[in-house]
Amino acid sequence: MLTRDEIEALPDDPYEGFVAMVDFLNQRLEVLERWNNWHARRYFEAISAFLDEHGLRGAEPFERLNDDPPNGEGPFSVWWTEYSNAVSYAQVRISLRLKRGGSLSVILNNDHRKEIGALLTKIRAIVPKLEVTDRKRDAIYARIGQLQTEVEKSKTNLEAFFALTLDTADTLGQAGTKAKPFLEALERLKKIFSKAKSEQQSPSLPAPSKQKRLEPPKPSGNGLDDDIPF
Repeated sequence: MLTRDEIEALPDDPYEGFVAMVDFLNQRLEVLERWNNWHARRYFEAISAFLDEHGLRGAEPFERLNDDPPNGEGPFSVWWTEYSNAVSYAQVRISLRLKRGGSLSVILNNDHRKEIGALLTKIRAIVPKLEVTDRKRDAIYARIGQLQTEVEKSKTNLEAFFALTLDTADTLGQAGTKAKPFLEALERLKKIFSKAKSEQQSPSLPAPSKQKRLEPPKPSGNGLDDDIPF
C-alpha cells in the first residue's frame, strides 16, 4: 500500500518511521470510497514487513501486532478491529515517547563501532562454550547478527541490544560460570551505548572564538585643547 516515494520519505529512525508509515497507510484507507479485506491485508503486510526489517516484531509496544489475519468475514472483522486498535495504540505510545525525547536510536561514531565490533566478535567466540541447547545457541547467534546489522547503520536502533540482553537473560542464567565473560561483554556494550547516547544528547560546545581586542583611543597630536570646540 506504500508507494516508493512514501517509503523513501520515511524517517531513518525506526520508531519515527513507524509513526509516519501508519499515517501514510491510514490516509490511503481514508481516501478509498470502499475498501475490503484485501486492503486490510495489504495494510497488515506493510506493517509486518516494516517490523521484520527493523527487528521489532514482538518488541514493546508492538506485542499485539503478531497475529495473522484469519479467514472468514466474521472472524476477520473482529481481528481487524483488534489489530487496527493495536496499531493506533502503538503509534500513540511511540509518539508520546518521542515527544519527551525517548527515541531508542543512537548515532555511533567510528570508534564506537570498532569497539562494539570487537565485543561482538568476543561474544561469538564465547557462545559455543555455553552449556545451552543448539536451539538457544542459534537464537543467540541470530540476536548478535541483528545487533551487528544495526551497528552498521547511520542510526542504531537500541532495541536490537535490548533484545539480545532480554533473550539471553534466562539462557545465561542456566549456563553456569562459562556465561560470565558473555555478561561482562554485554555490560561493556551497555556502557558504550550509554556513552554514545549521552554524547548525542549533550554535544560538546565549540571553543569560543578569539575575541578581537579593542584598541585604546589614540591621543590627539595637537593636545587636549584641539578637541574642545569652544
